[in-house]
Amino acid sequence: MSEEIKTHTPPCSVTKFGIDTQAYWASNPTGRLLVLVHGFNGKAGTTWLGLPQELIRQTGASGYDIISFGYDSVKQTAGESANQLHTFLDELFKDTAQIVNRSLDDNGLVNRRVAGFQYSHAVLTGHSLGACVIRRALLNQIQSGRNKWKTEIKLVWFAPAHRGAKLKLLLDAVALAIPGGYGKSVDATAKYYSPSLGNLEEGSEFLKELLDDTKELCDANPSLKAPITFWALRDKVVTNG
Repeated sequence: MSEEIKTHTPPCSVTKFGIDTQAYWASNPTGRLLVLVHGFNGKAGTTWLGLPQELIRQTGASGYDIISFGYDSVKQTAGESANQLHTFLDELFKDTAQIVNRSLDDNGLVNRRVAGFQYSHAVLTGHSLGACVIRRALLNQIQSGRNKWKTEIKLVWFAPAHRGAKLKLLLDAVALAIPGGYGKSVDATAKYYSPSLGNLEEGSEFLKELLDDTKELCDANPSLKAPITFWALRDKVVTNG
């Protein structure tokens, strides 16, 4: 039996939420959760390469549930993606056992969670656009006036795009399929086919609102602050702010 099977389940689909959202459920859960959120044109199963598989080999992560959340980062706005993530987290934190057990049943696995199981801590990790999606989801929860999540939240960023990104470089990097190409300007055609590009443009209304809301609410909601941020050496795509 492999080490992954000893400490966690194989990757399980969480079909109700996002796109190809995958979870490694801990065999002996400790009420801790790690959620990975990919960036522009990323995928739940490929953006993080072997990170989930490597994490479940670490003793310190043996009790963590590890979820890679997937969403359509190209064809929908960042706000729509944040709404999806917010809905997922809200339902997961309110009725964890039901969502975990449904996923286990759908994937033919056992080790069901007892009723009332909850997360005490959650680490939300975002790459590029994913960091913006996470922060917007948290802001949505705070501004909604709903009952506060009982889960303690910590944020970790990988090259966050809170200050925007170079759209031309982003398009070159992902080779977005736009009929007729985009020529010298990405403004019209590219943003039509991928509205999230407009959200990622430096100084966009989405990013301005994200910054303003965070500044207004972060003192009363310290979970909005990210204690750890990683930047790639000589990264020229996102703006390091």
